[in-house]
Amino acid sequence: MGEHGYYQKGTLFEDSDRVPLILSAPGMSTRGQTTEAIVEMIDFYRTLSDLADMPDPEPFVLGESFAAVLGNAELSARPDAITQLGNGYSLRTPRYRYTQWTNAPGMSNELYDRLSDPAEMVNLVNDPVYADVIPALRNRPNAGITKTTTPVDGLKFIPPDPKSRPYSGGQLVELGLAGEVQATWPTTTL
Repeated sequence: MGEHGYYQKGTLFEDSDRVPLILSAPGMSTRGQTTEAIVEMIDFYRTLSDLADMPDPEPFVLGESFAAVLGNAELSARPDAITQLGNGYSLRTPRYRYTQWTNAPGMSNELYDRLSDPAEMVNLVNDPVYADVIPALRNRPNAGITKTTTPVDGLKFIPPDPKSRPYSGGQLVELGLAGEVQATWPTTTL
């Protein structure tokens, strides 16, 4: 059951990372079509702003508009997407998924060729055939992580109040479907 032996959306594999996106807009010429365009949820605000003919958001509002994809399903708004889960980051390109883990012995990197292995079952990170692929992908997640975690001048980050979360006791808490505590983190990690 599940994906790669895991249940729910708790991995950095494709089936867990994917989010259904159905969008309709006035004048959209790709109605009823699907696309392989890569987008991130961070792209929604800029896209909806474009579709509503709103002024461009402030520069600190990240993301790329994918409004052009609604006119041509062959276009793409971005070359890749980054997903984070705990201490791992995964970069998804049209062909590859490259995952970097930190603080996980024996699981530092993963590489999957989605053309030959769409289920992402064979880690190619040590395959010499793909030796030139890894350097080309290795720094791409770091650039995106830096961009999204760099503080914006003039904006103040206010972390969530851990006391407002059930069962917190001064910790951030992840709850399961039945409300049971799955994991906790001390608030000092904020």
